[in-house]
Amino acid sequence: MDYYLGSKFIMKKLKILSISLSVMILITLLSLRIMHYLSYPNKGELLPQETRTMVDMRYACLCPRWVLKRDYETVPHHQLLATAVYIEPANQNLELPIKAYEPNVAIRFQGSFYQGLGYPKDLPLEQKPPIGKVFRYTDFEILDK
Repeated sequence: MDYYLGSKFIMKKLKILSISLSVMILITLLSLRIMHYLSYPNKGELLPQETRTMVDMRYACLCPRWVLKRDYETVPHHQLLATAVYIEPANQNLELPIKAYEPNVAIRFQGSFYQGLGYPKDLPLEQKPPIGKVFRYTDFEILDK
């Protein structure tokens, strides 16, 4: 009889421990998600609108990878990262087609830089990409090669 009561007591304690552990995991996951959103720095106000012709450097990283076409054609590629920027569509209807990411495809963007440094919306920050200038485009045109 004592054995039965002892095991019942242990089972009750394990159930409480399991619930406590589940709550702790849930709180940790929520905290990480909140920290993820808070880690996006405030990019500041938008600067005046401008037109820029840029090329994707095709780096396999989550780093700033869009550079001016003239720089892409004249500056050694290992030095381009210093002038590269992130791009961000002003709305979901402006997502770039696959053709935009082909080699040597230039795109004429109309838009504005943010005043400060930051990240484009929807960039996953888990891999800790470098902070950079962000160009928010409102229109684009894919130019012929």
